[in-house]
Amino acid sequence: MAQVVCWNEDHKKLTSSDQYGLIIVWMLYKGSWYEEMINNRNKSVVRGMSWNSDGQKICIVYEDGAVIVGSVDGNRIWGKELKNVALNGVCWSPDSRLLLFSMSSGEVHVYDSMGGFVVSSRAYTCHILYVLAHSQDQFAYTSWESV
Repeated sequence: MAQVVCWNEDHKKLTSSDQYGLIIVWMLYKGSWYEEMINNRNKSVVRGMSWNSDGQKICIVYEDGAVIVGSVDGNRIWGKELKNVALNGVCWSPDSRLLLFSMSSGEVHVYDSMGGFVVSSRAYTCHILYVLAHSQDQFAYTSWESV
């Protein structure tokens, strides 16, 4: 049974993950859906998936802290194990330069697109999201306000 799904509008692909962590990328061909790629890490459950704005990269986060970024053609770009965290979601910034990871603790961690840590916060969560949605080149730290 599907637990997490996300749509790639640019490439018309559907990505799904079930309760066991099995990930399938589906493509529509001549009116039928076909499995284009299948992956199963066999260690943890997928908690979030997100395609970037141009549909070239997908980020997959697992409950145990594993993060994988892959390309639309199925190649792994990078992977990382975040220690002592329980991940429960992910999204790309509109310019695809940053990744936001939501934690079960309520924190949001921000990483650059190659896996480098940028910032984490609890008190500024809403404003981090606002800054990401409206930033062009970089964070505007001075615009953050406590929630």
